Formats: sequence, structure tokens, C-alpha cells
Amino acid sequence: RPAPPEQGHASKRFDLGLGRRLGNDYLKLGFKMSFHDLEDNPKGFLQGAQINIGTLQLRAIHHTGLRLHRLDLVDIFSLTPRNDFFTPLSWKVYTGLERQYTNGEDPLTAHVTGGAGGSWQLIKDHQLYALATARLENNKQLQHFIEAGIGFTTGWLAHFSHSTAHFNLSGEQFSRGVYRLRIQYTQNIFLARNHSLKLYARHQWQDHDTQFSDIQIAWQAYF
Repeated sequence: RPAPPEQGHASKRFDLGLGRRLGNDYLKLGFKMSFHDLEDNPKGFLQGAQINIGTLQLRAIHHTGLRLHRLDLVDIFSLTPRNDFFTPLSWKVYTGLERQYTNGEDPLTAHVTGGAGGSWQLIKDHQLYALATARLENNKQLQHFIEAGIGFTTGWLAHFSHSTAHFNLSGEQFSRGVYRLRIQYTQNIFLARNHSLKLYARHQWQDHDTQFSDIQIAWQAYF
């Protein structure tokens, strides 16, 4: 029997973490209005269902200062496994502002990103997924005011008794050979009902033989 919703974590979240990106150390401050990440403790929630509203991430960067790194207005990811009898669609959509390192600069870009595909539960509490994606991005380092790109996201999501692991490979292609390819791993360790420790590592390749990493550890408190 699944746990009732009242036994799940609280809906709001505060994050405090340390990381390194583009060769610079940073302090991360995060806040989320609601509701649930794929990597959050699934107790009391539906596995494979992510609904987030108002997610803010600030970073105090060495030699740069405090600045907005990301603001997700809406972030929904629905992974419903397929089987021999049912073939539901898995889909995602998110929109907001985020830093995208482009042509040697790190501008704050506005975007709308979405995709659709399928997911499969090969063994209990483990899901594989693959989606085709599309993106509209306003980035002053790209050619057009609104740049359109096509891409993909695929990964593996695993729930264990005291943690969740998420491996993801994604990318997108824009005009004039501009592309991004990312590999990412997240491990969320549940310390208590409303506390967790998240480990995050991403490496990204893109045009002009550019590549960089973003590595982070953060404490998360739900309230």
C-alpha cells in the first residue's frame, strides 16, 4: 500500500549549497514555492511525477558576486510507464530564465522548452525514459531574437529506500551549428521527512570545442 499524502515532505523548499562551475566556486541559495521534484522523496507522492512552480536559484560567485542563476516559473515532467496493454505519453514542459554559457559569455536567457515520448519500468522503482524536445530561446549571443532548437532527453530514474538516483543525457541543436550536449547525475539522500542532501554533477559540450562542468552539494529543507 502506498504511503498517504500527509506522510510526504512539505511543499515548499529552501536550498543551501556549495559548487563549482566554469572554474569558479559559488554559494547556492535556492527557494521553491511548490511542489515536488523527480528526485525528491517519493513517499506520499506519485513516482515519476514532477510539478514545480516558482523555483528560484541565486549564486554568490567568487570574483563575480550575487546573481540570478535560474528562475523556473513552471516545471512539469510526467513519466508514466508503458506496458503491453497501455501506452501513455510521457511529457515535460518548463519555462523561465536560466544561464546558458554561449560564445564565451554567460547570459541569462528566457526560454520555453517542452517534449514528449515514452517511459518504461523494467523493474520495480526503476524507470527508463526517452523524449524528443523542442525549445524557443531568447539569447543575445545567438543569431535571432527568438532562436528555435530541437533536441532530446533520455535517462534513468531509480528510487531506493533512503535515496533517489537520476542519470540524464540531453541536448539541443540550433541554427548555424550551435549545439549543446549534457550528461548529468543527481543523487538525493533522504536525511529525514523534510531534510535531504543532494549531490549534483553535470558536464556539457557545445560548439567551438567548448566544454565545462557544474558540480554541487546542497542541503535541502522542506517546510
